[in-house]
Amino acid sequence: MLKAGLHCHSIYSEHPSEWFLQRLGAKESYTDPLLIYNRAITEGMDLVTITDHNRIDGVMLLKDKYPGKVITGVEATTYFPEDGCKIHILVYGFNHVQFETINHIRKDIYELRDYLKQEDLTHSVAHASYDVNGKLSKDHLQKLILLFDYFESINGGRNQTSNQNWMRILKNLNPDIIQDLYNRYHIEPFSQEPWIKGYTGGSDDHGALFIAKTFTAAEAENSRDFLKQIRQKKSLAEGRHNNYHSLAFTVYKIAWDFSRFTSDKKKYSLVNKLTEQIFERSNLELKDRIRLKTMKSMADIKGDQLKRSMTDLIEFLHNAQNLLIDQKLDIVYNKIANMADAFFMVFLDSLESDLKEMNLIKMVKNISGSLPGIFLLLPFFSTLGHMHKNRKLLPELTKDLNMQTETRKTRVLWFSDTINDLN
Repeated sequence: MLKAGLHCHSIYSEHPSEWFLQRLGAKESYTDPLLIYNRAITEGMDLVTITDHNRIDGVMLLKDKYPGKVITGVEATTYFPEDGCKIHILVYGFNHVQFETINHIRKDIYELRDYLKQEDLTHSVAHASYDVNGKLSKDHLQKLILLFDYFESINGGRNQTSNQNWMRILKNLNPDIIQDLYNRYHIEPFSQEPWIKGYTGGSDDHGALFIAKTFTAAEAENSRDFLKQIRQKKSLAEGRHNNYHSLAFTVYKIAWDFSRFTSDKKKYSLVNKLTEQIFERSNLELKDRIRLKTMKSMADIKGDQLKRSMTDLIEFLHNAQNLLIDQKLDIVYNKIANMADAFFMVFLDSLESDLKEMNLIKMVKNISGSLPGIFLLLPFFSTLGHMHKNRKLLPELTKDLNMQTETRKTRVLWFSDTINDLN
Protein backbone atom coordinates (compact mmCIF):
# COMPACT_ATOMS: atom_id res chain seq x y z
CA MET A 1 0.00 0.00 0.00
CA LEU A 2 1.51 3.30 -1.13
CA LYS A 3 0.45 6.68 0.27
CA ALA A 4 0.69 10.19 -1.11
CA GLY A 5 -0.77 13.54 -0.12
CA LEU A 6 -2.20 14.62 -3.45
CA HIS A 7 -3.03 18.27 -2.72
CA CYS A 8 -0.44 20.69 -1.33
CA HIS A 9 0.78 24.20 -2.11
CA SER A 10 4.18 25.87 -2.12
CA ILE A 11 5.53 29.39 -2.51
CA TYR A 12 4.65 29.19 -6.21
CA SER A 13 0.91 29.40 -5.43
CA GLU A 14 0.42 33.14 -5.46
CA HIS A 15 -3.23 34.22 -5.34
CA PRO A 16 -5.13 33.61 -2.07
CA SER A 17 -8.90 33.12 -1.97
CA GLU A 18 -9.16 34.01 1.74
CA TRP A 19 -10.35 37.59 2.36
CA PHE A 20 -7.90 38.39 5.18
CA LEU A 21 -4.86 37.38 3.11
CA GLN A 22 -6.14 39.34 0.12
CA ARG A 23 -6.35 42.48 2.30
CA LEU A 24 -2.77 41.90 3.48
CA GLY A 25 -1.52 41.49 -0.09
CA ALA A 26 0.02 38.14 0.84
CA LYS A 27 0.65 35.13 -1.38
CA GLU A 28 -1.38 31.97 -0.93
CA SER A 29 1.62 30.11 0.48
CA TYR A 30 5.24 30.64 1.46
CA THR A 31 6.18 26.98 1.92
CA ASP A 32 9.48 25.83 0.44
CA PRO A 33 9.09 22.78 -1.88
CA LEU A 34 11.93 20.93 -0.13
CA LEU A 35 10.18 21.40 3.21
CA ILE A 36 7.05 19.83 1.71
CA TYR A 37 9.04 16.81 0.52
CA ASN A 38 10.84 16.28 3.84
CA ARG A 39 7.68 16.74 5.91
CA ALA A 40 5.67 14.37 3.69
CA ILE A 41 8.31 11.64 3.95
CA THR A 42 8.49 12.15 7.73
CA GLU A 43 4.69 11.76 7.88
CA GLY A 44 4.98 8.35 6.21
CA MET A 45 4.24 9.19 2.60
CA ASP A 46 5.79 6.96 -0.06
CA LEU A 47 5.25 9.44 -2.88
CA VAL A 48 5.18 13.25 -2.93
CA THR A 49 3.65 15.90 -5.15
CA ILE A 50 2.95 19.64 -5.13
CA THR A 51 -0.20 21.02 -6.74
CA ASP A 52 0.35 24.76 -7.15
CA HIS A 53 -2.20 26.78 -9.09
CA ASN A 54 -1.34 26.61 -12.81
CA ARG A 55 2.41 26.38 -12.08
CA ILE A 56 4.84 23.48 -11.81
CA ASP A 57 8.05 25.24 -10.72
CA GLY A 58 7.98 23.71 -7.23
CA VAL A 59 7.08 20.16 -8.21
CA MET A 60 9.62 20.08 -11.04
CA LEU A 61 12.32 21.17 -8.60
CA LEU A 62 11.47 18.10 -6.49
CA LYS A 63 11.11 15.85 -9.56
CA ASP A 64 14.64 16.68 -10.66
CA LYS A 65 16.00 15.97 -7.17
CA TYR A 66 13.91 12.86 -6.27
CA PRO A 67 12.66 11.39 -9.58
CA GLY A 68 11.56 8.05 -8.11
CA LYS A 69 9.58 9.57 -5.24
CA VAL A 70 7.89 12.57 -6.86
CA ILE A 71 4.77 12.70 -9.03
CA THR A 72 4.22 15.77 -11.18
CA GLY A 73 1.12 17.66 -10.09
CA VAL A 74 -0.81 20.86 -10.68
CA GLU A 75 -4.12 22.42 -9.64
CA ALA A 76 -5.51 23.71 -12.92
CA THR A 77 -8.04 26.54 -12.73
CA THR A 78 -10.78 25.95 -15.27
CA TYR A 79 -14.15 27.51 -16.07
CA PHE A 80 -17.60 26.66 -17.34
CA PRO A 81 -17.57 28.87 -20.45
CA GLU A 82 -21.34 29.45 -20.30
CA ASP A 83 -21.16 31.50 -17.09
CA GLY A 84 -17.56 31.71 -15.87
CA CYS A 85 -17.99 29.43 -12.84
CA LYS A 86 -14.48 28.53 -11.65
CA ILE A 87 -13.47 24.91 -10.87
CA HIS A 88 -10.13 23.48 -9.74
CA ILE A 89 -8.89 20.23 -11.30
CA LEU A 90 -5.92 18.34 -9.84
CA VAL A 91 -3.81 16.66 -12.55
CA TYR A 92 -0.93 14.21 -12.03
CA GLY A 93 1.77 12.36 -13.95
CA PHE A 94 2.05 14.74 -16.91
CA ASN A 95 5.16 15.79 -18.83
CA HIS A 96 6.19 19.32 -19.84
CA VAL A 97 4.39 19.19 -23.19
CA GLN A 98 1.17 17.96 -21.59
CA PHE A 99 1.36 20.68 -18.94
CA GLU A 100 1.73 23.37 -21.59
CA THR A 101 -1.35 22.02 -23.35
CA ILE A 102 -3.32 21.88 -20.09
CA ASN A 103 -2.36 25.46 -19.30
CA HIS A 104 -3.38 26.56 -22.80
CA ILE A 105 -6.84 24.93 -22.88
CA ARG A 106 -7.81 25.09 -19.19
CA LYS A 107 -10.11 28.10 -19.65
CA ASP A 108 -12.76 25.72 -21.06
CA ILE A 109 -13.68 22.84 -18.72
CA TYR A 110 -15.19 20.78 -21.54
CA GLU A 111 -12.06 20.99 -23.66
CA LEU A 112 -9.88 20.25 -20.63
CA ARG A 113 -11.96 17.19 -19.69
CA ASP A 114 -11.68 15.77 -23.20
CA TYR A 115 -7.92 16.29 -23.25
CA LEU A 116 -7.41 14.58 -19.86
CA LYS A 117 -9.47 11.63 -21.11
CA GLN A 118 -7.64 11.48 -24.43
CA GLU A 119 -4.21 11.50 -22.76
CA ASP A 120 -5.34 9.10 -19.99
CA LEU A 121 -3.99 11.51 -17.39
CA THR A 122 -4.77 10.87 -13.73
CA HIS A 123 -6.86 13.68 -12.32
CA SER A 124 -9.39 14.59 -9.63
CA VAL A 125 -11.87 17.43 -9.14
CA ALA A 126 -10.65 19.36 -6.09
CA HIS A 127 -13.14 20.40 -3.35
CA ALA A 128 -15.98 20.24 -5.89
CA SER A 129 -18.62 21.73 -3.58
CA TYR A 130 -16.49 24.74 -2.62
CA ASP A 131 -17.62 27.92 -4.37
CA VAL A 132 -14.38 29.43 -5.66
CA ASN A 133 -15.69 32.61 -7.29
CA GLY A 134 -19.29 32.96 -6.09
CA LYS A 135 -20.95 31.29 -9.09
CA LEU A 136 -21.23 27.62 -8.10
CA SER A 137 -24.73 26.10 -8.20
CA LYS A 138 -26.24 22.62 -8.04
CA ASP A 139 -26.38 22.68 -11.86
CA HIS A 140 -22.59 22.93 -11.98
CA LEU A 141 -22.21 20.03 -9.56
CA GLN A 142 -24.55 17.91 -11.67
CA LYS A 143 -22.51 18.74 -14.76
CA LEU A 144 -19.32 17.79 -12.89
CA ILE A 145 -20.85 14.39 -12.06
CA LEU A 146 -21.23 13.76 -15.80
CA LEU A 147 -17.93 15.31 -16.85
CA PHE A 148 -15.62 13.56 -14.38
CA ASP A 149 -15.24 10.21 -12.66
CA TYR A 150 -12.61 11.19 -10.07
CA PHE A 151 -13.19 13.46 -7.09
CA GLU A 152 -11.37 14.63 -4.00
CA SER A 153 -13.49 13.04 -1.27
CA ILE A 154 -11.42 14.35 1.65
CA ASN A 155 -10.02 17.82 1.20
CA GLY A 156 -7.97 18.69 4.29
CA GLY A 157 -8.94 22.34 3.99
CA ARG A 158 -12.70 21.70 4.13
CA ASN A 159 -14.80 20.75 7.12
CA GLN A 160 -15.97 17.20 7.78
CA THR A 161 -19.63 17.92 7.00
CA SER A 162 -18.84 19.30 3.53
CA ASN A 163 -16.51 16.42 2.69
CA GLN A 164 -18.88 13.72 3.93
CA ASN A 165 -22.04 15.17 2.38
CA TRP A 166 -20.35 15.37 -1.02
CA MET A 167 -18.99 11.83 -0.63
CA ARG A 168 -22.47 10.58 0.32
CA ILE A 169 -23.94 12.03 -2.88
CA LEU A 170 -21.24 10.46 -5.07
CA LYS A 171 -21.62 7.05 -3.41
CA ASN A 172 -25.40 7.08 -3.92
CA LEU A 173 -25.32 7.71 -7.65
CA ASN A 174 -26.94 5.09 -9.90
CA PRO A 175 -27.59 4.55 -13.63
CA ASP A 176 -31.04 6.19 -13.43
CA ILE A 177 -29.62 9.39 -11.93
CA ILE A 178 -26.90 9.53 -14.59
CA GLN A 179 -29.47 9.04 -17.36
CA ASP A 180 -31.64 11.78 -15.92
CA LEU A 181 -28.65 14.15 -15.76
CA TYR A 182 -27.70 13.29 -19.35
CA ASN A 183 -31.25 14.02 -20.52
CA ARG A 184 -31.06 17.36 -18.71
CA TYR A 185 -27.63 18.59 -19.83
CA HIS A 186 -26.69 16.41 -22.85
CA ILE A 187 -23.12 16.01 -21.58
CA GLU A 188 -21.45 12.74 -22.48
CA PRO A 189 -20.46 10.92 -19.26
CA PHE A 190 -16.77 10.25 -18.68
CA SER A 191 -16.97 6.43 -18.77
CA GLN A 192 -19.21 3.41 -19.30
CA GLU A 193 -20.01 3.32 -15.56
CA PRO A 194 -20.09 7.00 -14.54
CA TRP A 195 -22.15 6.30 -11.42
CA ILE A 196 -19.06 4.61 -9.93
CA LYS A 197 -16.54 7.26 -8.90
CA GLY A 198 -12.86 7.20 -7.90
CA TYR A 199 -11.59 9.08 -4.86
CA THR A 200 -8.49 10.97 -3.77
CA GLY A 201 -7.47 12.87 -0.64
CA GLY A 202 -5.03 15.66 0.09
CA SER A 203 -4.34 18.19 2.82
CA ASP A 204 -4.72 21.29 0.59
CA ASP A 205 -2.06 22.70 2.90
CA HIS A 206 -0.90 26.30 2.40
CA GLY A 207 0.97 27.04 5.62
CA ALA A 208 3.11 23.92 6.24
CA LEU A 209 0.92 22.99 9.21
CA PHE A 210 -0.92 19.91 7.92
CA ILE A 211 1.28 18.54 5.13
CA ALA A 212 0.37 14.89 4.40
CA LYS A 213 -2.16 14.78 7.26
CA THR A 214 -4.72 13.93 4.55
CA PHE A 215 -3.67 11.53 1.81
CA THR A 216 -4.52 8.97 -0.88
CA ALA A 217 -3.71 5.27 -0.47
CA ALA A 218 -3.61 2.53 -3.12
CA GLU A 219 -2.15 -0.94 -3.58
CA ALA A 220 0.83 -0.28 -5.84
CA GLU A 221 4.57 -0.88 -6.16
CA ASN A 222 5.61 2.39 -7.78
CA SER A 223 4.29 5.80 -8.82
CA ARG A 224 3.13 4.58 -12.21
CA ASP A 225 1.03 1.79 -10.67
CA PHE A 226 -0.23 4.21 -8.03
CA LEU A 227 -1.62 6.59 -10.63
CA LYS A 228 -3.10 3.67 -12.57
CA GLN A 229 -4.92 2.47 -9.44
CA ILE A 230 -6.50 5.91 -9.08
CA ARG A 231 -7.69 5.79 -12.70
CA GLN A 232 -9.14 2.34 -12.06
CA LYS A 233 -11.05 3.74 -9.06
CA LYS A 234 -9.18 1.57 -6.55
CA SER A 235 -7.77 4.32 -4.33
CA LEU A 236 -8.89 5.48 -0.88
CA ALA A 237 -8.88 8.90 0.76
CA GLU A 238 -7.83 9.02 4.41
CA GLY A 239 -6.81 11.53 7.09
CA ARG A 240 -7.97 14.72 8.77
CA HIS A 241 -10.71 17.15 7.87
CA ASN A 242 -10.49 20.83 8.74
CA ASN A 243 -12.35 23.22 11.01
CA TYR A 244 -12.58 26.98 11.00
CA HIS A 245 -10.14 27.63 13.83
CA SER A 246 -7.48 25.38 12.25
CA LEU A 247 -8.02 27.35 9.04
CA ALA A 248 -7.63 30.59 11.04
CA PHE A 249 -4.23 29.42 12.27
CA THR A 250 -3.26 28.64 8.68
CA VAL A 251 -4.11 32.26 7.87
CA TYR A 252 -1.98 33.39 10.83
CA LYS A 253 0.89 31.25 9.58
CA ILE A 254 0.74 32.63 6.04
CA ALA A 255 0.43 36.19 7.38
CA TRP A 256 3.46 35.59 9.59
CA ASP A 257 5.44 34.12 6.68
CA PHE A 258 4.40 37.15 4.62
CA SER A 259 5.74 39.52 7.30
CA ARG A 260 9.06 37.63 7.37
CA PHE A 261 9.41 37.64 3.59
CA THR A 262 8.58 41.35 3.21
CA SER A 263 10.75 42.77 6.00
CA ASP A 264 14.52 42.61 6.44
CA LYS A 265 14.27 43.53 10.12
CA LYS A 266 12.45 41.24 12.49
CA LYS A 267 10.16 43.56 14.42
CA TYR A 268 9.34 42.72 18.00
CA SER A 269 5.61 42.82 18.74
CA LEU A 270 3.28 40.73 20.82
CA VAL A 271 1.52 39.40 17.72
CA ASN A 272 4.81 38.50 15.98
CA LYS A 273 6.19 36.84 19.11
CA LEU A 274 2.93 34.94 19.62
CA THR A 275 2.90 33.54 16.08
CA GLU A 276 6.59 32.69 16.36
CA GLN A 277 5.92 30.60 19.48
CA ILE A 278 2.93 28.88 17.87
CA PHE A 279 4.65 27.89 14.65
CA GLU A 280 8.40 27.77 15.18
CA ARG A 281 8.94 26.40 18.70
CA SER A 282 11.70 29.00 19.08
CA ASN A 283 13.55 29.70 22.32
CA LEU A 284 12.90 32.97 24.10
CA GLU A 285 16.10 34.99 24.25
CA LEU A 286 17.06 36.85 27.41
CA LYS A 287 15.98 40.18 25.92
CA ASP A 288 12.60 38.62 25.00
CA ARG A 289 12.12 37.41 28.58
CA ILE A 290 12.95 40.87 29.92
CA ARG A 291 10.53 42.51 27.47
CA LEU A 292 7.75 40.09 28.37
CA LYS A 293 8.29 40.59 32.10
CA THR A 294 8.28 44.37 31.63
CA MET A 295 5.14 44.24 29.47
CA LYS A 296 3.37 42.03 32.00
CA SER A 297 4.27 44.41 34.86
CA MET A 298 3.10 47.44 32.88
CA ALA A 299 -0.07 45.60 31.88
CA ASP A 300 -0.82 44.86 35.54
CA ILE A 301 -0.32 48.53 36.46
CA LYS A 302 -2.46 49.85 33.59
CA GLY A 303 -5.05 47.09 33.76
CA ASP A 304 -4.30 46.06 30.17
CA GLN A 305 -5.89 42.62 30.15
CA LEU A 306 -5.13 41.94 26.48
CA LYS A 307 -1.38 42.40 26.90
CA ARG A 308 -1.39 40.39 30.10
CA SER A 309 -3.25 37.53 28.40
CA MET A 310 -0.96 37.55 25.36
CA THR A 311 2.23 37.53 27.42
CA ASP A 312 0.84 34.64 29.49
CA LEU A 313 0.02 32.76 26.28
CA ILE A 314 3.52 33.31 24.84
CA GLU A 315 5.10 31.98 28.02
CA PHE A 316 2.74 28.98 28.03
CA LEU A 317 3.67 28.12 24.43
CA HIS A 318 7.36 28.42 25.20
CA ASN A 319 6.95 25.87 28.00
CA ALA A 320 4.79 23.53 25.87
CA GLN A 321 6.97 23.17 22.79
CA ASN A 322 6.65 19.38 22.65
CA LEU A 323 2.90 19.45 22.00
CA LEU A 324 1.67 18.22 18.61
CA ILE A 325 0.42 21.01 16.33
CA ASP A 326 -3.27 19.96 16.65
CA GLN A 327 -3.01 19.88 20.46
CA LYS A 328 -1.27 23.23 20.50
CA LEU A 329 -3.84 24.88 18.21
CA ASP A 330 -6.77 23.61 20.30
CA ILE A 331 -5.26 25.05 23.48
CA VAL A 332 -4.33 28.33 21.79
CA TYR A 333 -7.82 28.62 20.29
CA ASN A 334 -9.47 28.28 23.70
CA LYS A 335 -7.11 30.80 25.25
CA ILE A 336 -7.62 33.29 22.41
CA ALA A 337 -11.40 32.84 22.72
CA ASN A 338 -11.22 33.73 26.43
CA MET A 339 -8.87 36.58 25.59
CA ALA A 340 -11.35 37.87 22.99
CA ASP A 341 -14.19 37.94 25.52
CA ALA A 342 -12.11 39.98 27.96
CA PHE A 343 -10.82 42.24 25.18
CA PHE A 344 -14.28 43.10 23.82
CA MET A 345 -15.67 43.74 27.30
CA VAL A 346 -12.92 46.26 28.06
CA PHE A 347 -13.09 47.80 24.58
CA LEU A 348 -16.88 48.29 24.61
CA ASP A 349 -16.88 49.69 28.15
CA SER A 350 -14.17 52.14 27.14
CA LEU A 351 -15.99 53.09 23.93
CA GLU A 352 -19.25 53.68 25.83
CA SER A 353 -17.45 55.91 28.34
CA ASP A 354 -15.73 57.92 25.59
CA LEU A 355 -19.02 58.44 23.73
CA LYS A 356 -20.77 59.64 26.89
CA GLU A 357 -17.96 62.11 27.55
CA MET A 358 -17.76 62.99 23.82
CA ASN A 359 -14.01 62.56 24.14
CA LEU A 360 -13.18 61.85 20.50
CA ILE A 361 -9.39 61.99 20.98
CA LYS A 362 -9.49 59.37 23.69
CA MET A 363 -11.88 57.25 21.60
CA VAL A 364 -9.50 57.31 18.59
CA LYS A 365 -6.60 56.35 20.88
CA ASN A 366 -8.59 53.42 22.30
CA ILE A 367 -9.54 52.22 18.83
CA SER A 368 -5.89 52.44 17.70
CA GLY A 369 -4.79 50.54 20.79
CA SER A 370 -7.32 47.85 19.94
CA LEU A 371 -5.85 47.07 16.52
CA PRO A 372 -3.59 44.20 17.74
CA GLY A 373 -6.62 42.53 19.31
CA ILE A 374 -8.72 43.05 16.19
CA PHE A 375 -5.89 41.63 14.06
CA LEU A 376 -5.75 38.60 16.34
CA LEU A 377 -9.49 37.92 16.01
CA LEU A 378 -10.30 38.78 12.38
CA PRO A 379 -9.16 35.44 10.88
CA PHE A 380 -11.60 33.54 13.12
CA PHE A 381 -14.54 35.50 11.73
CA SER A 382 -13.41 35.41 8.09
CA THR A 383 -12.59 31.68 8.14
CA LEU A 384 -15.90 30.81 9.82
CA GLY A 385 -17.68 32.33 6.83
CA HIS A 386 -15.14 30.82 4.45
CA MET A 387 -15.78 27.29 5.77
CA HIS A 388 -19.55 27.46 5.85
CA LYS A 389 -20.53 29.58 2.87
CA ASN A 390 -22.82 27.83 0.41
CA ARG A 391 -23.67 25.19 3.04
CA LYS A 392 -27.20 24.78 1.64
CA LEU A 393 -25.89 23.76 -1.78
CA LEU A 394 -25.36 20.04 -1.09
CA PRO A 395 -28.75 19.51 0.64
CA GLU A 396 -30.37 21.20 -2.37
CA LEU A 397 -28.47 18.90 -4.72
CA THR A 398 -29.44 15.82 -2.67
CA LYS A 399 -33.09 16.83 -2.89
CA ASP A 400 -32.86 17.55 -6.61
CA LEU A 401 -31.37 14.08 -7.25
CA ASN A 402 -34.18 12.45 -5.18
CA MET A 403 -31.70 10.80 -2.86
CA GLN A 404 -32.82 9.41 0.50
CA THR A 405 -31.28 11.33 3.40
CA GLU A 406 -31.85 11.65 7.10
CA THR A 407 -33.94 14.77 7.66
CA ARG A 408 -34.07 16.56 10.98
CA LYS A 409 -35.04 20.01 12.09
CA THR A 410 -32.32 22.37 13.26
CA ARG A 411 -32.21 22.59 17.03
CA VAL A 412 -30.37 25.18 19.08
CA LEU A 413 -29.46 24.77 22.74
CA TRP A 414 -28.76 28.18 24.28
CA PHE A 415 -27.10 28.45 27.69
CA SER A 416 -27.41 31.74 29.53
CA ASP A 417 -26.29 32.70 33.03
CA THR A 418 -28.91 35.45 33.28
CA ILE A 419 -32.55 35.92 32.31
CA ASN A 420 -33.37 39.62 32.67
CA ASP A 421 -29.93 40.99 31.81
CA LEU A 422 -29.19 39.59 28.35
CA ASN A 423 -25.52 40.04 27.44
